[in-house]
Amino acid sequence: MEVSELRHEMIALFEQVDKRFEQVDKRFEQVDKRFDDLSAQIAAEREESRRHFAIAIEQMKAERNLVLDQSRGNAERLDNHEKRISALERRK
Repeated sequence: MEVSELRHEMIALFEQVDKRFEQVDKRFEQVDKRFDDLSAQIAAEREESRRHFAIAIEQMKAERNLVLDQSRGNAERLDNHEKRISALERRK
């Protein structure tokens, strides 16, 4: 094999390697895009979860406040009831 033939064969092999690297680069670009898409989806889900939990927490606070208000109302009625019974007992 002559030097010029060897040179042409090496050039052809390097061209094949270059094409293969181009294919690999394209695959990496696709993978990068998929990771970017996945990251965006995760960020969107995180925001949706935060909103959901914020709403759930507000609902629980409202329910807690309702229970506290009812409890206070019951305690006041019981106090008033006790005062009325005491007043009636004093009248006897």
